[in-house]
Amino acid sequence: MLSNIIFQIPGVSVPGTEFLYFIAALAISSVIHEAGHALAAKLHRMQIESVGISFFICLPMAFVVILDEPQENASHGEHEMKRLSNNRPMIFRQLEIVSAGLMNNAVLCLLTVLIAFYLNPLHLLYGTGYGGLMVTQVHPVC
Repeated sequence: MLSNIIFQIPGVSVPGTEFLYFIAALAISSVIHEAGHALAAKLHRMQIESVGISFFICLPMAFVVILDEPQENASHGEHEMKRLSNNRPMIFRQLEIVSAGLMNNAVLCLLTVLIAFYLNPLHLLYGTGYGGLMVTQVHPVC
């Protein structure tokens, strides 16, 4: 089973020209993932200390730093949301914040697959073995 695994190493098993696409996809997916954490934290009235993007070697990584205590300054509409959120134990609120990033990853994956099938519908018929069309004969016009 492990003999079927191919590691995708830019410049080695993937052409180096596609490295920028890899970096862009990684940056977009990590920003969307962290946005899920930040939005869920805001819905639960948690304080967000900082949001940003950092680089490890040359790989982009997004991050959100969330404080454990809820925000105290809230408007009238926000008080209702805070009251509903505070009725739940803290562990459930933290679990929702943590799982929001995974939910965003799942939605991004589903959208990517749907777009890929929309752009190449023959993939549904031929599976992953479909390598394109082959011209077998050309008829002269004149």
